[in-house]
Amino acid sequence: MCFHISQTKTSKELATRYQATHSILPSKEKELPFFYHANGFAHPVLTLLTQEAPRMLTTALWGIVPSGEDASSLHAYYKKAAAFGGGLNAQAEKLFTHFLYQRAAFTQKCLIPVTGFFEPHEATGKKIPYYITRKDKEAFSLAGIYSKVGSLITCSILTKEASPFFAQVHNIKKRQPVLLHQSMEQEWLQGQLQEKEILEVLETPYPEEELHYYPVFKSIFHPSQNSNIPEAIDPLV
Repeated sequence: MCFHISQTKTSKELATRYQATHSILPSKEKELPFFYHANGFAHPVLTLLTQEAPRMLTTALWGIVPSGEDASSLHAYYKKAAAFGGGLNAQAEKLFTHFLYQRAAFTQKCLIPVTGFFEPHEATGKKIPYYITRKDKEAFSLAGIYSKVGSLITCSILTKEASPFFAQVHNIKKRQPVLLHQSMEQEWLQGQLQEKEILEVLETPYPEEELHYYPVFKSIFHPSQNSNIPEAIDPLV
């Protein structure tokens, strides 16, 4: 599972990293979403690159919604969908069978740039939040899918069974988001991929030697706490 992420790069840094422009209009905020900690259940706006515009940084609501829903009633939809994870994650194993994912698997894949994500580690009956990031602190991509609801884009992060590296952290449910190496990013966004080729991309291991993880302060998962602060990604000492 992946319900908590960070994205601490500026629009300019992301544009350079992804060799992309961005679609923020002059009348809107000029910066793409920036946060030390975003709680998925608040359905924040994320940055992404879509299959339709693979060199364009744009934004989407976190929590995929069927395209037939009313864009003006998303709050009610998300409230109803909370029991099923709010559309924040999509299991890669169901990518070609789930009614909401089938079409997106071929035509609406996306990259979700992050600088890290948070997972719970259980020890002595307590959940300790851990932060996973790159050792060089650079941005990296999570594989996702998206939908269009009116003029809005909504998205979901793909997850899969945890590798031994990630299972050390997420040691109860043993799931992880799908991380895409930079060399596979544009491949993921290709429109001509068949099911076998899509699965090959999803199953390509990320170089985990480039990552590290460490515990962070306990209130990171408490919705009543303001955790979108620089200290959210500081190691717990």
